[in-house]
Amino acid sequence: SQLKVFNNSTYEKNKLKNLKKCSKCILPETYPFISFNEKGICNYCTNYEVQKFKGSDELDKYLENFRSKNNNVDCLVGLSGGRDSCYGLHLLKTKYKMNPVAYTYDWGLTTDISRVNAAKVCGKLGIEHIIRSADIEKKRKYVKLNLFSWLKKPHLGMLPIIQVGDKGFYDYGRKLSKELDTKLVVHCTGYQLEQREFFLGFAGINQKLKNNQRMYSYNLLNKFKMLYWYSLQFILNPAYFNLALLDNFDGFLASFVRKDDFLHLYNYEPWNEKEIIKTLNDEYGWQNDVSYGKNQWRMGDGQTAFNNFIYYTLAGFSEYDNFRSNQIREGMISRNEALKLCEEDNKVKYETLKNFSEVIGFNLDNILSKITSLDKLY
Repeated sequence: SQLKVFNNSTYEKNKLKNLKKCSKCILPETYPFISFNEKGICNYCTNYEVQKFKGSDELDKYLENFRSKNNNVDCLVGLSGGRDSCYGLHLLKTKYKMNPVAYTYDWGLTTDISRVNAAKVCGKLGIEHIIRSADIEKKRKYVKLNLFSWLKKPHLGMLPIIQVGDKGFYDYGRKLSKELDTKLVVHCTGYQLEQREFFLGFAGINQKLKNNQRMYSYNLLNKFKMLYWYSLQFILNPAYFNLALLDNFDGFLASFVRKDDFLHLYNYEPWNEKEIIKTLNDEYGWQNDVSYGKNQWRMGDGQTAFNNFIYYTLAGFSEYDNFRSNQIREGMISRNEALKLCEEDNKVKYETLKNFSEVIGFNLDNILSKITSLDKLY
């Protein structure tokens, strides 16, 4: 008889393959607060409402309240250098005849290619681009402190603490709006495909999301639950009481407490991926980040690949599984297509991970081996 040899990697791959998944989308049984009906369809599918965009006419009517008649600046637009914001800036200038100023908040993990893309779009459109930078060295030090603190007592609900430093993006929208005396700030968000319930779900909080809403609009009771839960994690893991503490708390306030009246562009404009890619490539020579693979969603965030490696390794799914599941619910792709796409999406992006580790300053292989040895949810 032939002897079969199984190692840990093979064993875990088999367990991953055998995870129970929704028969309509591709979310697995490890997704927080998930349940399946008699047909094997999950509650996220049965409760999902297809996004109803407010439409171009409604947006044009709203923008008319701010549109300049003498070519003065009439709006401030958040620009990350990713597809969403680059295309959004293009629409506002060319389709809606606004006179925007773009702003970018560089908190230390903005990728080089996203900077190049932002410069290309602003240059071609003749738009002023304001870049505000944090104390990069300090911010990267905080990311490292948060990461190593997280590793002392790993919990998926606390993983977003690694990127909490980027929330200054919201605050600079408010500050620059006052400095420039512009009443309108536009963020190229609001697209329902991007909403991810599992971020809070792993913290034990069941927050229903719609139109990728801003975090300050979450249920008040859930905000108190969050504050209690995060406070408890700090007590259980005193390593979080470090130099990054005040920055982390400010990130919480910027996300969940401080309100704004920003316009979320993709509450109005439907997302046509083929049109977006064609426009950005043909008119601006927009560059893909090849290290991110075929899916360029979140390509401007230097920590995304690392966080998704952890989610996929420990929970058996990543942000991409969530994104593709929303695409299925919106009728954009089939379940089989989503499975194939996610197989590609979830491949280890070693080059991107290596860049992240070098920027932050840690031994990648050592940290990855620690993560892969942690207890899994499957």
